[in-house]
Amino acid sequence: MQQTGNTQIWTIPLDAQAGQLKVGKPEPFIKDQLNGAQPSFSPDGKWLAYVSTEAGAIPEVYVWPFPAQPPGQGGKWVISNQGGERPVWSRTSHDLLYLTPGGQIMAASYTVKGDTFIADKPRVWLAKLGGTDFDLSPDGKRLAVVTPVETSQAQKADHLVVFLQNFFDELRRRVPTSN
Repeated sequence: MQQTGNTQIWTIPLDAQAGQLKVGKPEPFIKDQLNGAQPSFSPDGKWLAYVSTEAGAIPEVYVWPFPAQPPGQGGKWVISNQGGERPVWSRTSHDLLYLTPGGQIMAASYTVKGDTFIADKPRVWLAKLGGTDFDLSPDGKRLAVVTPVETSQAQKADHLVVFLQNFFDELRRRVPTSN
């Protein structure tokens, strides 16, 4: 999942002129060399989530204010806590979602106080994605997922849903209680 090589994050201003987009002068946002990137703007445009291995070998999700604050002002915050990639902002709630190396989608609820981004401890949002890229619909009621086609390399279990009815009856049948 991880992008290889060193990268930087730049922003490019866009301006509409006569119905066409005009690209402005690119501006460096994060000049440090990152191994990851995957930038994602928050719905209000005041934060930028990205992925980096700057703290070690495992990629983690970070958030910086946008536009970037001068050194010594503002800050950056680590959101993930055991690896994370593909940050996606919910447009209907204050949640930042990301994908773990194990294929779970985690959600970190957040609040903003002034120039401070306060993220809660991430929680499991979806136990197994079964793909590598995802996005959340604007209303938060649908998930788009890129999944492998059924080939000998793809695991069919990633696309299998099992419903167990009468769970407690089956449990009592398999594990009788001694009364």
